[in-house]
Amino acid sequence: MSKLINNLNDDLLYIGIDVSKLTLSIAYCKDGNKQWYEATIENTASGIQAFLSALSGIRSLDTVQCILEFTGTYSTTLCHVLADSGVKMSVITPAQSSAFAKVMKDQAKTDSRDARRLVHYGDKMSPDLYTLPSEENDNARQLLGLLAQYDKQILAKNNQLEALMQRPNRSAFVQKALDTDIEHLTAQKKAVEDEICQSNNDDFKAKLALLTTICGVGEKIARSVLIQTGSMESFTDVKQVIKFAGLAPNTNQSGTSLNLKGRIEPGNSSLRKILFLGSWSASSWNPACKALYQRLREQGKPKMLALIAVAHKLLRQMWGVLKSNKPFDPQFHLQKTPN
Repeated sequence: MSKLINNLNDDLLYIGIDVSKLTLSIAYCKDGNKQWYEATIENTASGIQAFLSALSGIRSLDTVQCILEFTGTYSTTLCHVLADSGVKMSVITPAQSSAFAKVMKDQAKTDSRDARRLVHYGDKMSPDLYTLPSEENDNARQLLGLLAQYDKQILAKNNQLEALMQRPNRSAFVQKALDTDIEHLTAQKKAVEDEICQSNNDDFKAKLALLTTICGVGEKIARSVLIQTGSMESFTDVKQVIKFAGLAPNTNQSGTSLNLKGRIEPGNSSLRKILFLGSWSASSWNPACKALYQRLREQGKPKMLALIAVAHKLLRQMWGVLKSNKPFDPQFHLQKTPN
């Protein structure tokens, strides 16, 4: 692994943290020399606070930046403790970490090695700082996740019931049990939907009203986009939102060879799914989206590709409406250069 360039001299100290369910592997290069400090602590609030307390005795926490991979719920406690302690942090994706390891020709897989690699990533890539979502937005995301789980369970139970009804000698007990399950899950889903609506503040409701002026965007799609993007407040450019949703096309070209199909980058699959669902309606009722869809289909593009392009266009329209704080103007978007 290559030597650190800036970490030994600059005021900023990068700390790599490899996150697992029970433990955190920590690594950083001590000031002024090439000696590594490595430790394994419990992935608990008390364990993290004890480490930060010890670190603050030898280094101001204002000069520290922690680098970690996104690991879902396992990194939640760490992020909150770091934020509460005023420690800067960057959260990168596993794909970013894996690509960096390949570039560095360092693909050995151990917790301590991964933590060291995150230090090098911070030193060479200077990743953007991560900001925790607000408590209100975090609660809304949890409710949205629960709602998605209820949708899956209701669909599964309905499929079971439909299969049962095909049997000539179906069990009355099983049928009643499935009916009861579906009724219970439907009631729970309704309760979650009501809680999501009631938890929205006035600012959220105003933004929801703006987004629903876009042709083809209903309350369900608008609410989901606002929740999953944090109302797009942490994004400085529409391209960042597009990439976050996984709708950024990536052309594959080398010399005279060109893969016209290309591919989309990985991103928030839940957000991409809801936008794709919205593209069906938008391709019929949203003038700019309809024109884009028809143009791509006339060029021989597959229906799926055309709908993804519409989802991309729809997200751009949402960005424009939120940033301008003005209702959707179909003619304005229709006159803009097609994407």
